[in-house]
Amino acid sequence: MTGSPSPEDALAGPVPFRIGIVGGMGPMAGVYLQRLIVEATPAGRDQDHLEVVCFTNPHIPERMRSLAEDGGRRYAGAVRAAAALVARAGATCIAIPCNTAHARLKEIQEGIEVPILDMAALGLDALVAAHGPGRRVGLLATIGTLAEQVYEGRAGGRVAEWVRPAPADQQLVADAILEVKLGRPAEAAPILLPVVGRLRDRGAEVVMVACTELSLCHEALEGAGVPLLDPLRVLARHLVELGARG
Repeated sequence: MTGSPSPEDALAGPVPFRIGIVGGMGPMAGVYLQRLIVEATPAGRDQDHLEVVCFTNPHIPERMRSLAEDGGRRYAGAVRAAAALVARAGATCIAIPCNTAHARLKEIQEGIEVPILDMAALGLDALVAAHGPGRRVGLLATIGTLAEQVYEGRAGGRVAEWVRPAPADQQLVADAILEVKLGRPAEAAPILLPVVGRLRDRGAEVVMVACTELSLCHEALEGAGVPLLDPLRVLARHLVELGARG
């Protein structure tokens, strides 16, 4: 007698494209990436959208603390385990919506056969495509992303100068990130707008929104009078383009 099909049976068969997301860094990052993917998809019906497996793991060790205490070993191992889980769920590529986590992307990829997309590299490619090489680029990011030179190390001379916030402004960036983590993105935008304005006044021609928490403030920051480049949005569009290729 044949019973009901198992979940594994229901997913069996050829899977041309399935996105895997390792979320939870912070709590809205993976969910927000899914939203951006949906919004970027030219769909006329439910079935035109992409398959997505998202594992939101709030127990991944805090990235900056791990980088400071053990060189990132603890968080990289936890992210790798989460990536392995979404790979077993049939993902054909994996996205990690956390800029700081990309400091150890090579270690995370070890042993994972499914390719993990490099959000920072995609963001830099999009920056050059949209604005040309040799720009002065402001950088809104965590202290960990800055300390590990996640973006500077991938730029390969394509950026003329990186304009980082002054120390007092970097503390404001950290305060804004915390507001988003606490579920108050509307409180973060007024903190960030003056910081972006000062980056612009110091010569930034484009501002890279290199923290997925701050991606939630993107619309509010568009009034700062300087172009923004959000790698998370770039990643979402790239995933949709990959899906269109099958």
